[in-house]
Amino acid sequence: MHETPLLDKPVIYGSEVADWAFIALAVVHALFGAGAVVCGIVALAAKKGRPVHLRFGRWFVRAMVATALSGIALDSIRLGFFFTENHTKYAGSGMPSSIPARLAFLYGALCILYLARVGAHPRVFSRRPAQLPGWERALPWALVVAGVGFAALIIARLNPWTGALWMIATFGAATIATGQLTPSVAQHRFAMLFLAAFSWWGALQGFGPAVGRLFVGDDASTEPYLGHLPGDFSPAFFAFLVAWAPAFGLAAFLHRRFRRAAAA
Repeated sequence: MHETPLLDKPVIYGSEVADWAFIALAVVHALFGAGAVVCGIVALAAKKGRPVHLRFGRWFVRAMVATALSGIALDSIRLGFFFTENHTKYAGSGMPSSIPARLAFLYGALCILYLARVGAHPRVFSRRPAQLPGWERALPWALVVAGVGFAALIIARLNPWTGALWMIATFGAATIATGQLTPSVAQHRFAMLFLAAFSWWGALQGFGPAVGRLFVGDDASTEPYLGHLPGDFSPAFFAFLVAWAPAFGLAAFLHRRFRRAAAA
């Protein structure tokens, strides 16, 4: 049985070619995600407006868009094909992600595409106010409606006691906040810092289990998969915020520092 790199989740799609194609897509997704982290850090460290900042900022946006698109493909495949085979806990493999988690990442990827477009649009650097077309003003609200739909599905039919609801709420709030800002450098910074924070958190999610496996070893358990079933409340519901807070706290700190520097 094949497994995804780092997370060691089963990959069973009916043939060697299909399995390796999925693994290749997962590797591409991870590489773009890692590239986004590096480019984002370099862009933040560089002086604003300088060639290094602009160059690495553009590559950060491109990497985030590629990560989102490949993530949409991965989650769509995981939810749509060979579901039972790929959501069974095998000895030595990692526990499959819950359906709520996959829906939350799918929603997050859609919001990333919007935030990347808004935050990197040339109009944010224009000295003249830009009137947005009606469809673009409505887009963040459409994403929020989609988020409400995802959340309702999770609460009504799946397991609400996961971090998925926090993730959907966070992306929905960031999308609305960014969409309500007038095209400006402030809008650019808000969107880019949010995306940077998510890239840092995503890197911990992706590479953290690999580090843990070095110390703990293979997981020999065969616990039943319960990610598609309602469950009782668990304090672990709030653990998501504990992992979420440092990356977004750092982004908020940087945002405040940039505002102070601009006002000085």
